[in-house]
Amino acid sequence: RALETYIKLIKVNSSESSYFIEISKIYQDKEKYRDAHKWASKALKLDPLNGAALFNFAELLKNAVESCQEENLKLADKAVYEIAYKYYIKAYKKGHKESKSMINWFKDNKEILLPTLEDWFLVSVDGDKLKPIEIDPKNICYDWIEQKVERVK
Repeated sequence: RALETYIKLIKVNSSESSYFIEISKIYQDKEKYRDAHKWASKALKLDPLNGAALFNFAELLKNAVESCQEENLKLADKAVYEIAYKYYIKAYKKGHKESKSMINWFKDNKEILLPTLEDWFLVSVDGDKLKPIEIDPKNICYDWIEQKVERVK
């Protein structure tokens, strides 16, 4: 019902980014990350400097990893985490204070969560900037992610 309500609200006022964010959150709760991404991206297009929209996008990426990962994080998982980390930083810089705890979590666990030179060394993929799906083409869990991550050198 909430989803239907927000879609109706968008028809009334399509410039309110919070409606798009809420729809994205609903899809995240349902673990429908491709759909969540569609709405999160719309919120960012409406207001690219909105701290709440940036935070939601970071949460979407983090939640996707938590849903898709196996016992040990693979490079594609870490790449998505790195993209999320960058969005948390952007959100914090735009005044979204809740992002600070996630930034600290990434900093405290960077050797485990973020790509390392050793991770990249084990992957024989060409290019300095890669999408997560380019790192592991068999992992379709992240095929909706458009952002790229830079190879550690």
